[in-house]
Amino acid sequence: MSAPTVSAFDFSSPGAVQFNAGAPGLIMGASTIHVLAWVYVSSAGLPADQKVYSLGQSLVLGVGTDGGNVPLLYPEVWDSAGNRFTFQAGEIPTDQWSLLEMIWTQGQSLVGLINGVQVQSVPVSGSLLMQPNAGGTSYVGAFWDGESYPFSGMVQSVLLTNGADQTATQAFAIQPSGAISNWGPTTPVFMGGASTVTLDTAPSTPFQAPDQPPSPTYVGEQMPGSVTASAPFSMVVPGTDSSTYTILTVNQAWNQLVEITGQPGLDTGYEVDVTTGISITDSETQTLGVSLGLEAGFDIGLLSAKVNLTLSYSESFTEELSITEQTTIAKKFDIDKPDVTTTGVWWQAVPTLTTFQVIDYSNTVGASVLDPLPDISATVYPVESKGKLKTLGIPFKVGAPASQPSLRT
Repeated sequence: MSAPTVSAFDFSSPGAVQFNAGAPGLIMGASTIHVLAWVYVSSAGLPADQKVYSLGQSLVLGVGTDGGNVPLLYPEVWDSAGNRFTFQAGEIPTDQWSLLEMIWTQGQSLVGLINGVQVQSVPVSGSLLMQPNAGGTSYVGAFWDGESYPFSGMVQSVLLTNGADQTATQAFAIQPSGAISNWGPTTPVFMGGASTVTLDTAPSTPFQAPDQPPSPTYVGEQMPGSVTASAPFSMVVPGTDSSTYTILTVNQAWNQLVEITGQPGLDTGYEVDVTTGISITDSETQTLGVSLGLEAGFDIGLLSAKVNLTLSYSESFTEELSITEQTTIAKKFDIDKPDVTTTGVWWQAVPTLTTFQVIDYSNTVGASVLDPLPDISATVYPVESKGKLKTLGIPFKVGAPASQPSLRT
């Protein structure tokens, strides 16, 4: 099966794409507004102020330079009291795809993220956002007049929701084939030099290998139960038709298994049940691995075992992710007769795969699955005591494999 083609809006010549839809106006009454855009910022003749997505009198997701020579994330929102909240922060990579996000939360903050990493947060008022004019007309590639502050580069898609990812119940997804939402489709109107271009691969954020888990800095330091292992990996999942829009995100974390402090000349021991060997399968029709051009499933180097995450792209979309082949193993963690008082911490690598999908005329759909890996890493203080740490496997527990939970959306 060949991968579906992916297109993007091309703004190499100044222009805009207009969407006359009522969906944004309905979403803007929420207490949380989330905008995500897959953006390719051109380094050629970088403008000081350019707009990626504009929703009249309500919000703008843009790119600015703030007087410098590097592109910065530049979100703007206006509340119903007439207050404007904005900032320019971070650094957007040029000549490559990036995921730009802005999240406004009533009475809390306006947050900006680049490739899944927060770059700024500013406080906002307790007022709702201003309702958009012209019934919610949206523009991609220029300001809300469709002409000023044109964008230079490409925009693959824009997603407007009323919550952060899976908490969202309403969504408006813009793509070159048209916009879709809970309330139906909208046809794009191309203005000026705006056009479309076919991409070789779907946009994604840069993959980063997991960082090493943190080490204690003194004896007995209490380490957190879980720490982020790297910046999230995200990508647009190509669909087989124009009635769906899907984003996949992989978050990686180190989960603490056990922390032990050992005294000189003594053995310590602590037994923990560790879950590994998960396979994620489904009976739906479209295999995500195939969409990525991978015959054997989803494997981009961040999972030690291949994972098949299958999705259906029909309007009657249902998603059931079954976690099978779970194996629970008892492991003994030990500090063997340290020379000095030693604190050891053992960590397990746990990626989480999350999908969020918008379906025309239907509710949003999301699912999240944890995939504990067999990799276990140990950190220690003092460092020279590293060799005293041991991890011993014990035969399978009676009753393995463990229970098999199912996530239904």
